[in-house]
Amino acid sequence: MDELQPYFDIAELAGKFLKGEITGEERARLFAWIEQDYRNRLLWEKLTREAYLQQQLDSFNGQEPGAAWQKLLSAIRSAPEETAPPKRRRIMYYAAAAAVVAALLILGVKFFAKDPPPPSPVAEVKTLDDIHPGAPKAQLVLGNGKVVNLLAGAKDTIRESDGTRAATEKNELRYAAASDDMAAPTYNSVLTPRGGEYKLVLSDGTKVWLNAASSIRFPTKFNGAERRVYIEGEAYLEVQKDADHPFVVSTPKTDITVLGTSFDVKTYADEPYDRTSLVDGRVRISTKTASAVLEPGMQSMVTAGGRIQTGDADLEEALAWKNGQFVFQHESLESICRKLSRWYNVDFVFKNTSSENLHFTGRLDKDDHITGLLKALEATCHVRFDQSGLTLTVE
Repeated sequence: MDELQPYFDIAELAGKFLKGEITGEERARLFAWIEQDYRNRLLWEKLTREAYLQQQLDSFNGQEPGAAWQKLLSAIRSAPEETAPPKRRRIMYYAAAAAVVAALLILGVKFFAKDPPPPSPVAEVKTLDDIHPGAPKAQLVLGNGKVVNLLAGAKDTIRESDGTRAATEKNELRYAAASDDMAAPTYNSVLTPRGGEYKLVLSDGTKVWLNAASSIRFPTKFNGAERRVYIEGEAYLEVQKDADHPFVVSTPKTDITVLGTSFDVKTYADEPYDRTSLVDGRVRISTKTASAVLEPGMQSMVTAGGRIQTGDADLEEALAWKNGQFVFQHESLESICRKLSRWYNVDFVFKNTSSENLHFTGRLDKDDHITGLLKALEATCHVRFDQSGLTLTVE
């Protein structure tokens, strides 16, 4: 099926990456695909989590890889051609995403069959002591696809192919001020994993704080009519004022246009809406069907359909992550668990969906161990957390 071929190709690149056999050119293609769509990034995060891959691999036990592959293709081909185009695209995307997972795992099965690994020692049983708070860490993807790990305390100087220089120091990536030449800029990306966060300063002086499981794609220098960056996940920005060159943040649902502003944008794929909270300045929120202007102290919420709702912002809660805290104001347990999952790099499973709607109010430091927070939730919400490795079941 021709429209699925790119996903088969990505599956092969993913397999090479995970086995450490990828070339520089192949790495560039892979990371270009990851940055192309927020759903690609979400899938990639799953593929690079050992527990997820093992769970998927286990599902192939007892199956002949070729038969499993043919079953998948049959399901994909059964998607009705007469379906309306937008729905058809959604069906094809999720089918193709499944193809990436399946192709990668089948490739893995073949690898194991070809070169079986030695018997693994008995896996160490993980306890709550093995679940740690997040820390400053991220990956910088250069224009040529090269990946630079940005780790806590690291100090380094990075030079791009266009001559741009950036330096890491004190858990911050800072780009040198851009020259006045009009050469086409090179695009870089910074990606934080679950359990990571990072700060960067763009070439125009704009400061960006990236929350866990987030990414930003940006030019190494701004030399056009506008300064546009692309963000997924959550970030807080202090935008350098430049009235002649508006700053635009593009998310999967909205464009946020500013002149000189401090604001938080939250655009995680697993959240029910995108939220922008304005600290100072003025911003315009735009979707394909609506637009709204925010004044300081306001927030906007954008639904999947592009509808914009505005109201007063709870800036203490919105900026808590940047200030090293969790602040929960009558927040649902489901929403709280999403935040904890990103910061502590654990998974939550609800045994009873009614528990998702329990609410909690409290304030805790992000550097605290997860144990104290879980005990507070258990006492207040009358639930129990049962641990199995890095998965916590809410009972």
